[in-house]
Amino acid sequence: MSSKTFISDLLHTLIGFSDSTLTSFLHSTATAKKSTPAKLLQTLEDYEVEPVANSGLTLNGFCEQVWRECNKSAGGAAKKMTNADMLSKANKYVGERANENKGAKRQLLF
Repeated sequence: MSSKTFISDLLHTLIGFSDSTLTSFLHSTATAKKSTPAKLLQTLEDYEVEPVANSGLTLNGFCEQVWRECNKSAGGAAKKMTNADMLSKANKYVGERANENKGAKRQLLF
C-alpha cells in the first residue's frame, strides 16, 4: 500500500471523509526534510481539523502514524533522489562512457 493510500484511509477514519488534495498536502508535509509528527500536528491544528467523535483516533495518533508511514527507512524503502543526486549519477555515467570511448579509440589506432 502506498503512503498516500494509507493517509487517505486514515484520514477517512479521522474526519469521516478523504480528499486527494488534502491527502497530497499531508503527504508533502509529512515527507518534508524538517518534518516531525509535532509539526504535522501543528499544521492540522492550524487548520482546525477535529476528529469525528466515534473515530477512536486522536490527532496526535494520526500524526504519529502518518509521519511514521511516510518516513520509513528500513525494509528496503528507496531513498528519494534529489536533482543533485541525479546529476551526480549522470556525470558518473557520462564520465565512464567517455573513458570507455577513449580506450576504444586507442585500441583501434594501435
